[in-house]
Amino acid sequence: MKTTIKKSLLVVFMLGTLINYGNNKTLIESMDDKKGHTLTIRDTTQKEIYSLSIKDTGNYSEIIKSTQLEDGEFTAELSKGFEIIEKPFRVEKGRVTFITNEEKRIFKPVIRNEGDLIFISKIAFDKQPLKIILYYNSEVIFTETLEGKDILERVYRLSERYEGKYKVVIDNVGRRYIKNISI
Repeated sequence: MKTTIKKSLLVVFMLGTLINYGNNKTLIESMDDKKGHTLTIRDTTQKEIYSLSIKDTGNYSEIIKSTQLEDGEFTAELSKGFEIIEKPFRVEKGRVTFITNEEKRIFKPVIRNEGDLIFISKIAFDKQPLKIILYYNSEVIFTETLEGKDILERVYRLSERYEGKYKVVIDNVGRRYIKNISI
């Protein structure tokens, strides 16, 4: 069963198949992509070097010139659904090498609302704190930091007397997630 799961995960995400072709071309290949997934390459300062939004469901591959990337270390990110998969790689003289033991899987927080209730949950195997900020008409009305559990969950009830625009901002592992809500 574990072998089947591992093979499935390999098939689902083969983003790391950056292959050097000799003419300073690099193939970025991602398997079983879905519309709306985003592939991003960042440098060590987190500056975005390359970004692609997947427009069609299916297998995707694109060739980019590795000469566009100076020698150094980079991270390829596949942002999909409720997770981000990061694969660090190094470029040396146009050759791309993945740093396989440093691949990370980051689970995004889930923010949803039903009427005057806001539900927030996040898988936090990394044990990193989750800072939640609620705004009402651009003014901070509540702040809380959750930490210490594998699954972080909260439900907030908004006052029905205060109809208008709310915004939920979540900071986690150097990333910011925002959801606008109206009641």
